[in-house]
Amino acid sequence: MPGKPALVISAAAERQISDIWQRVAADTGIAVADRIYEGMRAVIADLPSMPLRHESRDYVRRHYRRALVERWAIYYRYEPGGRTVEVIAIFDGAMDVERHLPPE
Repeated sequence: MPGKPALVISAAAERQISDIWQRVAADTGIAVADRIYEGMRAVIADLPSMPLRHESRDYVRRHYRRALVERWAIYYRYEPGGRTVEVIAIFDGAMDVERHLPPE
């Protein structure tokens, strides 16, 4: 039985997590920003355990999936049976994701 896939987080996603924390902290306070940050990190850390758990977003890009933490959408790529789960980007769920995703 194969092991869990490796987790890869893009540099863009790391920056977005930091930017989101800063915006939320400025708008609603550090406690809320910390809660959202910790929720994102927990969801991301758990992705390799069950990479197909979250909803498919194949209409955006092939093998893309989306996990939600409050209003924030974590976009990641996983091919069934693949060796990696790659976190691509994190956006406000109301954003036009197709316009903001990096090119493939």
